[in-house]
Amino acid sequence: RFIDVQGHELGHAIIQYEADLIYEGQSGALNEHVADVFGITVKHWVEGKDVNSGSWSIAQGLWKSSQGSDYRALRDMASPGTAYPGDDQPAHMSEFYDGQEDNGGVHINSGIPNKVFYLLCTGLGGNSWDKPLKIWYQTIKDQRVTGQRTGFRPFAAATYNVAKRKYDEATANLVRDCWNKVGLVI
Repeated sequence: RFIDVQGHELGHAIIQYEADLIYEGQSGALNEHVADVFGITVKHWVEGKDVNSGSWSIAQGLWKSSQGSDYRALRDMASPGTAYPGDDQPAHMSEFYDGQEDNGGVHINSGIPNKVFYLLCTGLGGNSWDKPLKIWYQTIKDQRVTGQRTGFRPFAAATYNVAKRKYDEATANLVRDCWNKVGLVI
């Protein structure tokens, strides 16, 4: 049960080994985001769901609330900020959290790249563990591109470059367009 949570936590070990993203600010939000990517792709794979039929909620059903079904999940990658009452995850850079809480917003701001990954997956169709996961994994794996304090914009540019190098111009342009939709123009 909650294979996505298990995938997320194991993802942190991969991230530490491959990219060692510092756990604060934007690099910390990317750390959380990439762990969510691992979690959701493991969930889709185990459930045999493609990007259109699979759930994009992390830890769906984990919370049993006395207030009813308002507490759907811990995070919703398709619709950041809607997983539970008080969920303050932004889905766009215009709502970026720039405070000190949550280690500079590591869980809060991960909603922005989570939305990008969702948009890319649904834009490509098929399985989240195919092209999208391979692009993201190759991006964190290349430490020349993603240093320990990598921010959103350099990470976005790196995903574009990986997609262009590994796949084709059309895939790379879709990656770029997804980042643009959340306010990160690359």
